[in-house]
Amino acid sequence: MAKKRASKKKVAKRVSKKAPARRPSRVMKAAAASPPHGVVEKPLNKMEAARRVLARRADDARAERVAAFRDESRRERRAIGLDAKGRLRLLAEGDSWFDYPARGGVALPGVIDEGVIPELQSMLSGKARILNLAHYGDEIRGMMSCGQQERLREALVDRSLGTFDAILISGGGNDIAGDQFSLWLNKFEGQSWQQAMHNTRFENVLDIVRIGFEELVALRNELAPQAWIFANAYDLPRVSGRGVCGQGPWLKPSLEFRGWKNPDDQFNIVSDMLRRFRDAVASFASTGNRFVVVETQGTLDPDTEWANEIHPTKAGFRKVAGRFRDALAQVFPGKV
Repeated sequence: MAKKRASKKKVAKRVSKKAPARRPSRVMKAAAASPPHGVVEKPLNKMEAARRVLARRADDARAERVAAFRDESRRERRAIGLDAKGRLRLLAEGDSWFDYPARGGVALPGVIDEGVIPELQSMLSGKARILNLAHYGDEIRGMMSCGQQERLREALVDRSLGTFDAILISGGGNDIAGDQFSLWLNKFEGQSWQQAMHNTRFENVLDIVRIGFEELVALRNELAPQAWIFANAYDLPRVSGRGVCGQGPWLKPSLEFRGWKNPDDQFNIVSDMLRRFRDAVASFASTGNRFVVVETQGTLDPDTEWANEIHPTKAGFRKVAGRFRDALAQVFPGKV
């Protein structure tokens, strides 16, 4: 018996020396939700776990912005004479041009150091208030999907937030750029850059973009017919191959994958793509439709005012915000 007990101890000792089972990271723990009774879920990989955590934090950040906007609206209503100033109420939805979460090189959901909206709010201090529901990485098709569109709907009908005078939108850039950009390109076989785009495929993706804006216009007409829509047209960047916060680049890999390696050709191809995007969005623009395309293209110096492939520097964002301010002033004279 003594020998048996000793052998068991040795076995236990040998087992204890084995590498411990790998524990899930904090990110994976935070992302894991209790599945419904009787449902067995597959373990999340790190990428999906991180994506879920970031999405949840982004939702929390949006909720905090809505709550802060609501509280200030209530204070305004209680303050004598403040409503007489006629401060504009603006609702923003969009991508990283409106929500650029760079702080010390680390992406922090809900922390917005730069972008068009922070710069515009600074410019319009005392004249307008902006509720920003934008989130970096969003596509126009995602913004108008059932989940995200519901957030817009809730904001537009929530009377505690007040009546919005305009909706600012920055969408479509992520639909056409990124790794999928290669799908709209022909393989380089010695032809000029004018033949780089696969026109049928690119028109198909532009149709998706148009559908997204069509849905936005319909939503506005249904819930806030008094509101104008101001759409971002982005600008024309150099293809630098630079990303940010571990994201990107969004242009150079696709161009080089298809064999388009000449820098001048790359710039011309991307510029042509973005001009065609701008024209697609402009199909909605008219005074009768209360829709304005903000003429942002040609605003930035392509060599000095881009922080990376698709985002301006802080000074560049401020220049783009100035274009939005000027467009608002045209529609709301005396208020901006």
